[in-house]
Amino acid sequence: MGQGKKTRATASWADAAYWGDEDEGKSGGFGRTTEVSQSSENVAKPTNKKSKDKKKGRELVDKRLSVGGFQLRREEADGAVASTSKEAPGGVEEQLWNAVQKGKGKIYRRAEEKVKVGTAMSPALVEMFAGSFSLDVVETVFESTGHDTEATVKALLGMATDAQPANLPPVADTSGDGASSSRAPEASGGPLVESPPTWDSLPEECKQLVLERLSPLDAARAARVCRDFAAFVRTLRAKTTALAIPAALTNIEHIMSFLRAFPNFTSLSFRKCRNTLPPPVRWSIFHRLHVQNDRPEGAKPIRSIDFGGITNVDSFDVHVLCQNRDLSHLDLSNTNIDDAALKGLARFPSLLPPLSFPSSQSAREDTLGLRSLNLAGCLWVTDAGLEPVVTRPETKRTLDVLDISKCISVTRGAVTHAAVRVLTAVGVTWERFVATHGPEKRLQELNLAQSTKLAEVSISSSHLVSLNLSGCSALTKLDLRCPNLETLKLAQCTALEEFGEIVCPALKKLSVLQCRQLTSEALSDVLAGAPLLEELNCSGCAALFRLDLAANSVLTKLDVSGCNRLGRLTIMSPALVVLNARGCSQLAELRADSEQVEELLLNNCRALRELHLRVLAALSTRREVGMEAQRLKIDARGCDSLPAPVLQWLIDISRKKSA
Repeated sequence: MGQGKKTRATASWADAAYWGDEDEGKSGGFGRTTEVSQSSENVAKPTNKKSKDKKKGRELVDKRLSVGGFQLRREEADGAVASTSKEAPGGVEEQLWNAVQKGKGKIYRRAEEKVKVGTAMSPALVEMFAGSFSLDVVETVFESTGHDTEATVKALLGMATDAQPANLPPVADTSGDGASSSRAPEASGGPLVESPPTWDSLPEECKQLVLERLSPLDAARAARVCRDFAAFVRTLRAKTTALAIPAALTNIEHIMSFLRAFPNFTSLSFRKCRNTLPPPVRWSIFHRLHVQNDRPEGAKPIRSIDFGGITNVDSFDVHVLCQNRDLSHLDLSNTNIDDAALKGLARFPSLLPPLSFPSSQSAREDTLGLRSLNLAGCLWVTDAGLEPVVTRPETKRTLDVLDISKCISVTRGAVTHAAVRVLTAVGVTWERFVATHGPEKRLQELNLAQSTKLAEVSISSSHLVSLNLSGCSALTKLDLRCPNLETLKLAQCTALEEFGEIVCPALKKLSVLQCRQLTSEALSDVLAGAPLLEELNCSGCAALFRLDLAANSVLTKLDVSGCNRLGRLTIMSPALVVLNARGCSQLAELRADSEQVEELLLNNCRALRELHLRVLAALSTRREVGMEAQRLKIDARGCDSLPAPVLQWLIDISRKKSA
């Protein structure tokens, strides 16, 4: 007799029914594994009595596998048989039938009898408590409740919640509201024991925080548990605006089913599936989204596409992308895109707004056209491919953000004519950056950090607000004529000794962290021309020996930690809140004219002898260390040169703060 051919059919997690709402909240486990027994077509029908008995045994096995409380997957049945009839020849069905005939299939016969009398447990009941109680305990409770599933669930939940042994009956609910008690008395009548909170006892805000952190896969699984979860997942999907295609999805139908479940997403990322999704599937996705409009009715247009990290992007990908007339943000970072693809991007009119708008459509001007382009790490991009994109008249009016970080083949000349608002060029190989921006230029943020070959920077711009030159270790000359510049970062510019012409009257934040060659005179000249300075970080500036901040009346934060040559520090700002002078081993005199100080860090200032702080003077005149000192944090450990009364005063304040 031929063996039955066994196949396995497992519901895919990317199935349309998985992402849809028609099955949410209904009974039935997600991704249930089922087995289908198929007989080979060339197997002859059984003719003798033994073959008929085996056929009857297979039918009985299939019936027993579907018994409510004892529903088993085929592999579980195979394991059960292996323990009872290891020597029996034939397939799983024949082994099970032999086990039944030999009296070793007791559990299956018992389940069959329960089915006949209608007292079998539901599969959901067994699965619900599979990790908490053994099957015998669940069966005992089920029989003790008169085969009432609802009463069994309540009893088992009470047993689990109250942390009682599995063989004890549940504690009777006397609250009158149907809710299980949160406290359970010990068997000896001792004190009440707090039990962990249940899901139903959590506030709605906590439930939302838990479910919001689920991945799309886990959220879809949760949606099949109950109607409440399903409703929340539908709401969560409606709020989702940024979506990433999972790496496990490679079939076009599964991906489209996944996308249809999120009707309001406007940003689509391919980063997670960059190594698993072939280009034809990628092209089909955009064709169905933008040509066939395979999206729910009323869905929002896709504004942002992220191709970051995909190594097989070519000109045809750009052609497919340009079919989306609503595309405004494009991320091609760390791809192998070349000049030919960028030239194609510049030629397509679908990404470029018209030069003139009718009066009725003038309000759409801010939303049409390519506004952000990320080419960071694109090693094959040169000036020949970038210039057509940034110099076209249409993109000059719309392109706001451009990232060419680590594009080692792009020169400074390709971006001098760009009218972008934010330019990021981290790690470029330029040696000079000279830019003069007139009123027609819009550059507001410039980031040239980690450009280790950059030696000279000269910028004249009335729009520039933020400049980042951190990590430019070769920088020796800096000229800035930027009347609206507010943030200047020069951290780790280790070769910078002095500044050129610095005209930045609106400067609010300055960082010269670890500029080891920067002199006191050079820094004082800059500070004198920055009356609006609020934050200054000159930590690790080993060449500073004096710092006078008399002209900076609105300074709130100052960090001079690690300036081991600094001998005198004067701060006349009444708004000072934080002062960090840790490790200033040569600091002998400190003056601060502020009563607003909340944090004063002076540890290891071993040479400090004169300490004139208005906030401490105000406290000493009150002759108390009370509520006024509660907001003051002081660390004066290692200040051995301070007079004993002053040091004791600082210690008392720090202890009061700790208490």
